[in-house]
Amino acid sequence: MRALTIADAAKRLGVSLSHVRALIRQGELPAVHVGAASAKRRTLRILPDDWQAFIARRQPTAAEREEAPLPPAFRRKLQRAGVLS
Repeated sequence: MRALTIADAAKRLGVSLSHVRALIRQGELPAVHVGAASAKRRTLRILPDDWQAFIARRQPTAAEREEAPLPPAFRRKLQRAGVLS
């Protein structure tokens, strides 16, 4: 996997470019500047290892998935179907 642009990351996450930039600013998503320091505009890239670590942190653990309550309407549908008691 190659380094991701902000646009690539936004597309993969299904969010806006500004949301990805905010994640970078907040330190949640590490990124590196690419290009000469003297250039007027350097671009940001997200390294593959940083991307994988970010995605792994966002995945809920098994305990978190079990604790997540079902919405009442969905719970009633499952009860009517006999899946829940």
